[in-house]
Amino acid sequence: MANSVSSDILEKWLNAWSLSRELPLPTKFKSGYKVDVGYEKQKARYVFREFNNDFIKLSETINETWVFLKVCVSPKEIKNKLSEKWVIQPQGYMMSCISPMNIPNKRLPDG
Repeated sequence: MANSVSSDILEKWLNAWSLSRELPLPTKFKSGYKVDVGYEKQKARYVFREFNNDFIKLSETINETWVFLKVCVSPKEIKNKLSEKWVIQPQGYMMSCISPMNIPNKRLPDG
């Protein structure tokens, strides 16, 4: 399996995540994306495919609560590189399929 998520896959995943929650589609933010979530306990989320300077600089500028930074790397890769104002939450996973999917010809029931 590849060590990083492609930008194309990340954008498609975020589009689907946003659509499924009836939120605005993600917008490009430097080498990542931003979703204006608008929930009480999640105002916005920034998502990056890799831990890089764009991620670090953004983390230094955010002082507002309930803004989430997400990156497709393990927590140990960023643990000692972020300010103490950030709390690393339990790891979540972005699942992907590396081979073509074989989906039989199915039809949803009417209605």
